Amino acid sequence: MMAPIVVALEHRLSSTSRKPETPHEVWFHGEYKDRLKSAIIAFKTPPACATALGDAWRPFDTIAASLASYQRKSSICLREVAPQLALLSSSDVPMPGLEKQDTVSESDRGLSANLQGIVTIASFAADAAIISTKTKRKKLVFLGSDGQKYTYLLKGREDLRFDARIMQLLQAINCFLHSSVATHSHFLGIRYYSVTPISGRAGLIQWVGNVISI
Repeated sequence: MMAPIVVALEHRLSSTSRKPETPHEVWFHGEYKDRLKSAIIAFKTPPACATALGDAWRPFDTIAASLASYQRKSSICLREVAPQLALLSSSDVPMPGLEKQDTVSESDRGLSANLQGIVTIASFAADAAIISTKTKRKKLVFLGSDGQKYTYLLKGREDLRFDARIMQLLQAINCFLHSSVATHSHFLGIRYYSVTPISGRAGLIQWVGNVISI
């Protein structure tokens, strides 16, 4: 009955036991690797009696309590978790969402489509804000080659490829509305934000300020 739990725990131990590459991973490796390994070994040892079943979880409770204070942090130093990004001073990487984006902006004449030039990532802010959600999403600030700051939400454990397709659909609708004689004079358009999948389990979403989630 406990075999699936043991397999999941050993898989997690394997994923966290690889050679550390960042200061944060070095800290976690030194602080928790042996404690996790000991906890799993103790968990796999059959208890002497039914009343001792709770003892099998006690080492994990101790580890969780130790991590609780760290999980309450509101920000994290980028140098600790991604030193290569923290040291970046310039690049040819286009700013996410601005590679070739038709944006709908408001002017004195109404809504009109403007083609933005290519802005590249120059550097990253020193700290990343941690959003108090279950998956601890991160708020990242990029400095563009145009001197402007661009803010994104880094979402992990989610596949954003479908969201990106929806945004592309909205862009296509905007192009249609702008090119159609029947709708062009009414300055119709849909406001959208960029979604950039990094992998099948993570991605960047353009930060939209001054809004209330529903």
